[in-house]
Amino acid sequence: MGVLYNLAISVANVILKLLAPFNSKLGHWNKGRDNLFEELQKEINPTDKIIWFHSASLGEYEQGRPIIDLMKEKHPSHKILITFFSPSGYEVIKAKNSTDLIFYMPFDLNSNVKEFLNIVDPKIVFFIKYEFWFNYLQELQQRKIPTIFISSLFRREQFFFSWYGKWFLNIIKKVDHLFVQDQSSYDLLSEFNLNNVAVIGDTRFDRVLEKSARKKPVDLIELFKGNAKLLVAGSTWNKDVDVLMDFMNRPQSDVKFLIAPHEVDDNTIESILKQFKGSATRFSGLTKENAATCGLVVIDSIGILSNMYQYGDFTFIGGGFGEGIHNLLEPASHSQPLFFGPNYSKFIEAKELIELGAAQCVSNKKEFGDAIEMLIMDAELITKKGSISSKYVKDNSGSSVVISEKIERLIG
Repeated sequence: MGVLYNLAISVANVILKLLAPFNSKLGHWNKGRDNLFEELQKEINPTDKIIWFHSASLGEYEQGRPIIDLMKEKHPSHKILITFFSPSGYEVIKAKNSTDLIFYMPFDLNSNVKEFLNIVDPKIVFFIKYEFWFNYLQELQQRKIPTIFISSLFRREQFFFSWYGKWFLNIIKKVDHLFVQDQSSYDLLSEFNLNNVAVIGDTRFDRVLEKSARKKPVDLIELFKGNAKLLVAGSTWNKDVDVLMDFMNRPQSDVKFLIAPHEVDDNTIESILKQFKGSATRFSGLTKENAATCGLVVIDSIGILSNMYQYGDFTFIGGGFGEGIHNLLEPASHSQPLFFGPNYSKFIEAKELIELGAAQCVSNKKEFGDAIEMLIMDAELITKKGSISSKYVKDNSGSSVVISEKIERLIG
């Protein structure tokens, strides 16, 4: 199975490079790995003590951020190396973070893995959630470098638990520790004789609480909202906007809209603006002069949505009419009722917030319109559902400190 895995990785590497000229994301992905080893050697000395964190993208980085901060606090003499698989995480964090070492992760080819680890020689490695790169894992195990997984989730349909997944599962068994989010993940791994597991919860709760506590005012959004109620729609796709737009275009004077599309390209933004019948603008075009009269603002940059949730009265989370909903904990931490589409089954927090009465799944335009109009007419219900949301986040926080305490013995 190892031979087939390496063959698949090699073929994927070639295909991604061939497609790079025709896709902007893949172009960034490929270009970001040019001269990567030379850049690493410039930044890392053989005597440096490195703590390495790897995330697929921005969302996983946010999950790991509380642990990163704790490691900095407890080990100030160590350097923090943060790697990403995708451009969406790398480019945002590289632009904002001037203190840590930020790089793309070299693709999981044996030659890359060995060269990377020869340069970095980390004292401990953290993989966030699903980042199972098996050549890296094998080489780390051979070098006896402690390896930790944070906030992982396991489901029976994952390939590890199939008839052909034994090779992969045997590598995971040798990981030093798997900190999983829920009891069902623990039970499933125990069934396959994995004993290096602990149920800790999701570190995202700690991160969103930290971010909500550090929120900064956005004067133009305050002017834009005024005394109206504000619906924030985060990480939306076209199908989400279709569901929202029917309600958004109803005659009304007391509700405004802030949409953050998942893709912030010009075509997507212009499509949203053209569908709205009222006054609308991009966030970059919002001014003191047009803020009060504007009915819709579309966010046209990455990395600012989390700071906008503080102004919402209710939030629609995108992705539920596609592959799955996006992060709903950030708006929940700001005491908001939540809406999303029907594809949420993989998200524990969505199920639990529905059960608690703070969130609602909507399947079409009518369901969404009816549900939000009910809220608009009942201020007390908005407050009640919002309080449940924020309490849920607070009640599930604290896992980062527990993880930090448990792995201290592994750091040299």
